[in-house]
Amino acid sequence: MYHYIPAGCEAVVAVKKGNEYQLFRFFVFDSYNNNQDEDSAEYLKLFGIYKADDISKIQFIRHSEQSKQNGYTDIIAEMTDRDEIELFYNYYSVLKNSSNRYFEILFNYNNTGNSGIESDYTVPETDIPDKTGSQTGIRPGTAPDDTTTAEDLPLTGNGDTGGISADTPLSSSAFSGTAAAGSGTVQPLRGYSDDALANPVTIRIYNKNGLYYDSPYYRNIGFISRYEINNDFREFLDGYVK
Repeated sequence: MYHYIPAGCEAVVAVKKGNEYQLFRFFVFDSYNNNQDEDSAEYLKLFGIYKADDISKIQFIRHSEQSKQNGYTDIIAEMTDRDEIELFYNYYSVLKNSSNRYFEILFNYNNTGNSGIESDYTVPETDIPDKTGSQTGIRPGTAPDDTTTAEDLPLTGNGDTGGISADTPLSSSAFSGTAAAGSGTVQPLRGYSDDALANPVTIRIYNKNGLYYDSPYYRNIGFISRYEINNDFREFLDGYVK
């Protein structure tokens, strides 16, 4: 196992198998096996981001049938201003795992956009469906590729970041200049309204070497991935996500 130097982080490793090298990209922490997640700082560090200066840019991506059918990335905004990136980092880097709250809101959400939550009830771990099933390489809180069904699924697609896409699944492909992206199907989480996770916007964070990772912003419930965000952060994001 080798460090893949162009990635500039620990998120990608190279493994020699015979006469070729295979690239593996990190996709999930052990905590996700228990329907939990890590704090945002752990993801940032994994992708070599320890401070705002380690972020090269941030993109905001909309998902539509048109962009999917025509095979293009619908970037609705891009953050490159260093002061703005620092402000984003200050908001994002302190976010804590809110998985119990996330599932609580999903199960209480209705089609009127009201979470219906009036107490501090925490969903018992035994009540939380196991979304992982037999599928490997599922990352917590990843935005759906199919906008007709709101699910906690990975995006798929090839990137142009030195042959490695940050949405490449954990399963590898032989490195030949482009890492193949996989796809999979996971049954929808039963018991909650699809509207809760509908129309997500992907926040794509690039490190200095061009490797990126995606966090879905669920505007309907005020979550980025499994992280509940405060009103100040939401107002800041509203300047980029109309």
